[in-house]
Amino acid sequence: MADLNGYSRAFNKASVRNWGTKEHPGATLNIAETAGAVCTGIVFGFDDGEVVQAYLKGREGGFEFRTVDVTLQDGRTVKATTSLYR
Repeated sequence: MADLNGYSRAFNKASVRNWGTKEHPGATLNIAETAGAVCTGIVFGFDDGEVVQAYLKGREGGFEFRTVDVTLQDGRTVKATTSLYR
């Protein structure tokens, strides 16, 4: 588990891949910059992050990757890569 400061979960990503239509896309969960918020989630480590990013970009589409600082449960701060829908 890790905390990402300054972000919260939000249904702000429009999708027609698994639900919704072009006229009425379905709202899907994403993260959004939110002053004072903390988003808690799971972090994973991968030997080849580029392969994982390519897979996620193909699966999710429409986002950029951003490197952020997250705080682990033991108090360490590490760099993590997250997707941010635009």
